[in-house]
Amino acid sequence: MYAQINEDQNTYTVCTPVRQDDRPDRLGLQLGTLAGGWYLRGKIFGEPPLIYGHIADGMAELRAMAQVDEVRPPVEFYRRRDQIELWVPIRG
Repeated sequence: MYAQINEDQNTYTVCTPVRQDDRPDRLGLQLGTLAGGWYLRGKIFGEPPLIYGHIADGMAELRAMAQVDEVRPPVEFYRRRDQIELWVPIRG
């Protein structure tokens, strides 16, 4: 699962890859594509729900390390229930 955060629009969009057999239209779901380009990535580990409290600090730490591309939104990639990858878009 992925999540895309758009702070300008105050939205949090949950995303999942579409499989060949999926019928998102039947569920009223919208199709979209995560923005391409370079991302600085980090990982956080912990048990839910406590892990979620570390996302903002992790994103802030990544933002401080590079020139952020403010046009593209940051992404959370939920690799496992206790592991989240944080992706901050950077200028490439």
